Amino acid sequence: MAHTNPKIIGIAGKSKSGKTTLLERVVAALTADGYRVGTIKHARGGFEMDREGSDSQRHFQAGARTAVVVSERQGQLALVSRIEQEPDPEEIVQQYLTDTDIVLTEGFMRSDIPKILLVPSHGDVTGTKDVKNVVAIVGPPEHTVGVPCFDRDDIDSITVFVKGIVDQGLTR
Repeated sequence: MAHTNPKIIGIAGKSKSGKTTLLERVVAALTADGYRVGTIKHARGGFEMDREGSDSQRHFQAGARTAVVVSERQGQLALVSRIEQEPDPEEIVQQYLTDTDIVLTEGFMRSDIPKILLVPSHGDVTGTKDVKNVVAIVGPPEHTVGVPCFDRDDIDSITVFVKGIVDQGLTR
């Protein structure tokens, strides 16, 4: 059952650390358990949502504030909107993702949302010291600092942990 105030949990880590793979696997497990899951990807370097020359891209380039593409056949809706400043994950959830139970973010290392920090198997935590509100670590157990630590392949335990956070209301 979807909430008007979905719970938000982040997955953070260095570039190429496996965040997307972990997020995919947790989303699939939560969805299989009946949760309605949304995701938000923080793309620091920008992104391209639409192919060059498509109608929706032409609408946006012409100056449309928001361009939406809907395909009943594919069962999809995509939205591209201009922003003056980057919204925080909570604002994005309240505006676009209220039809979900849980929202998992990828990135947003400096946001206040609770995060699962993904540490590479070689244990290099360079660049992750500033991650705020770490509630669990996925990676080598020597990096635990008073929070649960999970093996990256133990998706069942990670999913149970995420559901526990949601059920306890420990997210923002």
